[in-house]
Amino acid sequence: MHIQTHYPTSSDAPWPQSLRSHPIFDVPEDLQPLPNSYSGPQRRSRVLFRDSDILVAVNNQIRIASLQEAKSPRSPRSYKTLHAPQVQFQIEQMVLNADGRLLAVAGTHQVAVVVLPSSSRGGRSPLIECKSIRVAPFYYGAKGSPRIAKLDWHPLGEGNTSLFVLTADALLREFDVTMDAEEPLQTFSFLQKRKKSNTFNMDDSQSTETVSFTFGCSNYDAQGARGTSDWTPLTVYGLLRNGDLYALCPVCPSRIRVDPVFITSLEAYVRGKEALALNDSSL
Repeated sequence: MHIQTHYPTSSDAPWPQSLRSHPIFDVPEDLQPLPNSYSGPQRRSRVLFRDSDILVAVNNQIRIASLQEAKSPRSPRSYKTLHAPQVQFQIEQMVLNADGRLLAVAGTHQVAVVVLPSSSRGGRSPLIECKSIRVAPFYYGAKGSPRIAKLDWHPLGEGNTSLFVLTADALLREFDVTMDAEEPLQTFSFLQKRKKSNTFNMDDSQSTETVSFTFGCSNYDAQGARGTSDWTPLTVYGLLRNGDLYALCPVCPSRIRVDPVFITSLEAYVRGKEALALNDSSL
């Protein structure tokens, strides 16, 4: 693992313009990108914020620095590197869970979860040792495995540990690293299996390639879907390369945290829809 030696610097530029010259964004000239067989469009999310910390991915490194120190012109501008042994791939995406303790990282074909330190400060060493877990290497990283399209934490997951991973082949899998990081707890598909046919099929690759997904419930919903009375919090939307949008429902974490008021409201909603349908059929 290549660790760049960096020295504290200062900047006279006003905030937040001064953040641009922070050494956390420096890329060593001798740092070679890790091998990557995919050269097409790729989702990238390599910078994120956690309270007063900033995290930046450079190659397979995860760097962390204090924004409070970065804002002060008198404070040294430096960062620390999180040593995560299971992250041996070039990072393309990073997603923080709701309580800021777990960081999911993905390359083109691999996924891992890093347990973050409580603070970016801690000793004089430029390294912070972190526990890391490789997620489902049989599905992600094996030869011929599909490309990672997107990953995200489900807002209604108990303990904020429900990780959903979407691959380009339209399969959406749920993992909980506190239970089993090797096998998915659930698997969904945005595309229905089609019967084999001898007829000519006009469908192109863009109509079967998924590029993104999102949950119907709002991110970091600490209220457990309170205030909602329909199926929206239990819906997942998937986007295909050709622009088609699909919805899967019901989809929820294997261990779900939901407000009892939502269950009562959903029951009333379903009964109302059922009564409406019965009235329409009797006309």
